Amino acid sequence: MTAVTHKSETDSHMSSTIVCVVSEAHSIPAPPVAVWSEITPLERLASWNDLFLSAEGVLRRGARLDLKLVVPDRDPLHLRPRVIEVAPPARLCLGCETADGISFRADYQLSIEERGSGSQVAQVYRCSGHMPEDDLKAIAARFRGVLMRFGEELVRHFGGAHSRDAGTI
Repeated sequence: MTAVTHKSETDSHMSSTIVCVVSEAHSIPAPPVAVWSEITPLERLASWNDLFLSAEGVLRRGARLDLKLVVPDRDPLHLRPRVIEVAPPARLCLGCETADGISFRADYQLSIEERGSGSQVAQVYRCSGHMPEDDLKAIAARFRGVLMRFGEELVRHFGGAHSRDAGTI
């Protein structure tokens, strides 16, 4: 299932902050440890997620990762997210801020829960910042596409099913 939400919030300085949340979940006929060991090695990340050109680092709480992201019509974007939480084989959370002319924060959460003899795999991207709404909508559309393709790859690799709810932006 894919869901996208978008809203404007106001921070303590009374300036507009745009927030976007994109999520997707899949039922996979494999135990959480098998799913985790297949999708979390950073050297394999680009094969599972077409947003990334490369990923290096160690999945350890507090560690910084080196990620190179594909940005259409631009040079690749280099990010250094911090590992906020890592709890194999159930949960991974990353957080990143950038200041490339805009104030932007992105958080990523991967959850893998045991469901019978298989797993429920859920991903959530949350991004916020002071930017034009059209820019955020473009980011949300990109994240939604990435999550959909990631889910399709999971289903293709492990079998299973997914349903989609395109949500609203």
